[in-house]
Amino acid sequence: MILRLSKAIIKHKDQSATGTYHFGIFKYRHYETSSCRVSVQYKTVSYRCSLRKERPAEGEQNLNTIIEAMKQRRSIRKFKPDMPSRKDIEAVAEAGIYAANGRGKQETITLVVTDKALRDRISRVNCSIGGWDSSFDPFYGAPVILIVLANKNHTTHLYDGSLVMGNMMLAAHSLGLGSIWIHRAREEFEMPEYRQLLKDLGIEGEWEGIAHCALGYADGDIPKAAPRKEGRIRWIEAV
Repeated sequence: MILRLSKAIIKHKDQSATGTYHFGIFKYRHYETSSCRVSVQYKTVSYRCSLRKERPAEGEQNLNTIIEAMKQRRSIRKFKPDMPSRKDIEAVAEAGIYAANGRGKQETITLVVTDKALRDRISRVNCSIGGWDSSFDPFYGAPVILIVLANKNHTTHLYDGSLVMGNMMLAAHSLGLGSIWIHRAREEFEMPEYRQLLKDLGIEGEWEGIAHCALGYADGDIPKAAPRKEGRIRWIEAV
């Protein structure tokens, strides 16, 4: 953040005064947060600082928004039929392609399915693979299905695709959307019909289906998180 100060004293609600400086005929008061740098250029001061919140009082909640989303996100198993905005769907898909990936190769692709006919066809196939009654919708009524695939020839393809899924589900939560990871994408994209779908989209090569991210608005209350099992974090420290 760069602020150029004029004759007037500039204050920021997160800043506290640390000194007064005189440069030529102008007088400036210096405000800072955690760190700052002041440089003089002619009769203008360039003030550079990084704004950071002060440490909260003991016991005060101070959750990073990403960590908060991780703790609050839940899998949704009942969706409204309302279609999310294209902007929100694009934001979720884009979050996925910024996931960490092996050696930076970016060997995943995401199919964004909003066409109801295709969505329902995939649902029926997924249901058949799962062995359920034909009336069951494995996507729980979600109007959007994002299908993550990864290059089979890339050694970290399964991990890369899983990280894409994680990013998308967190992004969905941050936008007020519900989501859920649905399996059986691998079996689907071993079928000739879906291999042909990839070819029709101009996608060449060997791609493995990793998962579906069913996306939409939750129909009902967001489930509460189950208590976390004890003993799942172990510390190894120097004695």
